[in-house]
Amino acid sequence: MLLHSASRHLLRPPPSSILRLLSSTPPNVNTARVEEVREVAHSRLQGRKKFYKSTGIKILERIETNSIDSPISSGVDGGEGGTRVGQTPSSSIPSKMYTITLDGRAIKSPAKNPLAVPSLPLALTIANEWDYQVDYIEPDSMPLMKLASTAIDQVNIEPDYVIKNCLSYLRNDTVCYWATDDEDDRLLKKAQEQKWKKLHEWIESKEGFNCKPAFTDGLTFLKGLPHPTELVEEAERRLEKMDAWNLTLMQSVTMEAKSFFVGLAVVEGVLTAEEAIEASRVEEEFQIEQWGLVEGGHDMDQLNNGIQIRASVVFKDMLEAENDTEDGLEEGEKE
Repeated sequence: MLLHSASRHLLRPPPSSILRLLSSTPPNVNTARVEEVREVAHSRLQGRKKFYKSTGIKILERIETNSIDSPISSGVDGGEGGTRVGQTPSSSIPSKMYTITLDGRAIKSPAKNPLAVPSLPLALTIANEWDYQVDYIEPDSMPLMKLASTAIDQVNIEPDYVIKNCLSYLRNDTVCYWATDDEDDRLLKKAQEQKWKKLHEWIESKEGFNCKPAFTDGLTFLKGLPHPTELVEEAERRLEKMDAWNLTLMQSVTMEAKSFFVGLAVVEGVLTAEEAIEASRVEEEFQIEQWGLVEGGHDMDQLNNGIQIRASVVFKDMLEAENDTEDGLEEGEKE
């Protein structure tokens, strides 16, 4: 196996635009308050004491046997870890993958599967998450590592479960619930029209679903919105065509935005991270403008929403980026 490694000072940091995406301060929030919230979150979520000195990248041409378990696991990151997971079959791993190393040893996922990703830019970005840890490993500060682990440990094993979960948001999609024309709701409806215009135009276009989804301005449907059958069938077909990586970011954005359409628009490159965040938070931001921000509530929601959606978009961009940085890594010995 040809071994490539990168020491701490050789790792290329993510582009500055990516760092800005992940660290952007939500609108209408006091910067000092945001930093205070982040400090509290870090103190609560810090996990295992940092045990490594160097971070690197390996090109995998076979499954690693000399590896270490990921310190990010169920109970540490607050996620499901690997509760519904079996071992990933080796046949599902492409001939060339990239893994992150700590002190020269490849790490495993929380479910003890090989932590291997198909893109060098994604591997470098995840490695930087590990590289930026200080005294304790803070899983909350490694959203890309979490997404990669979810793809490997959960989505790759049970894609049907994830597809069903994403489709469940279609019947009660946030962007299909319009405010009424009543005097009290007119400003909110205007905000919805502004933030959802691009999304709805795409949904009704040939590139989208070529039909209108069901809408409501207050009526509640016990079985969900009665979307056209052809729209629901097309939605399922698009999910079934996704690989585990794209299905992972689809689920991530859909659940955070509470919108199937926002999730799919991000996966297909229709919406940017900022447009997806705005589309998913129209009513919440409107309420903040009208009644003010509740500290410890609205600000945490804004922060979590921004991190989750921006991280998902970065995950997508790194997956699709060209592997043109491989020559910048040191070449080691053959094993």
